Amino acid sequence: MGPAAWCRMLEVVDPYSWLLLAQNGGGEAPPGTGLLTSPLTLVVILGLMFYLLVLRPESRRRAEMQKLLEGIKKNDEVITVGGIYGVVVNHDPEFVYLRLDEDSNTRIKVLRSSIARVLTAEKAAEKDKSVEKKPKDK
Repeated sequence: MGPAAWCRMLEVVDPYSWLLLAQNGGGEAPPGTGLLTSPLTLVVILGLMFYLLVLRPESRRRAEMQKLLEGIKKNDEVITVGGIYGVVVNHDPEFVYLRLDEDSNTRIKVLRSSIARVLTAEKAAEKDKSVEKKPKDK
């Protein structure tokens, strides 16, 4: 293949020919180039769905748990993340002191953040729901 053949091949593959192919003579957009088929739109929609389905409920749960932990008071029944059931005897901003056994007065000190559930608050919420469901006498 001589130099003349290479020149003819380069003339066929013009580096700017893609610009001509990208233009549409009628001024209309080719089919499939709408807003919904844009990759950026799809990324935005997926990001919005991730926020609505994952991040927002998790932040709501975290806020409820924080409110629950701040509302701990003496004689609340709690369960720790380790599964230990106890009654709050004393508390400070960082620690909660639990009584595990009535007879031997066994007590432990746990981090406030290690409390998974406050049973006293759950019982009160269930009681409120049952009161709302009862029909009122006329």
